Amino acid sequence: MSESSVQENQSTKNSAPITITDAAASEIRQVAEANKVPEGYTLRVALSSGGCSGFSYAMGFDQTRDGDHHFSINGVDLIIASQHLQQLAGTTIDFKDSPEGRGFLFDNPNIQHTCGCGSSSSCH
Repeated sequence: MSESSVQENQSTKNSAPITITDAAASEIRQVAEANKVPEGYTLRVALSSGGCSGFSYAMGFDQTRDGDHHFSINGVDLIIASQHLQQLAGTTIDFKDSPEGRGFLFDNPNIQHTCGCGSSSSCH
């Protein structure tokens, strides 16, 4: 890895574009432990094409690829591909467990509108 790449990764870790709440960080760690995520895999946060409004959020454990940016947020190491940084900027990831259901919630200030079912959105 070149010195400039190392410097870029270090500065990227200090300027994370998203926030992960304590509840989400705790659930992410529990999921990683329960699924015995192998060393070398990191949480990837992404947008995937599809849904009735254009994009849906995706999270999963993956290996680092060229063009990924690394962050450490609230004790969780994660990666975001370059093409998703701008659309995810300012997003807060939370986790809710209530009688209505449980799951991760994404609050993204870049959203123009969401679909009726809430599973997809379109960004500025």
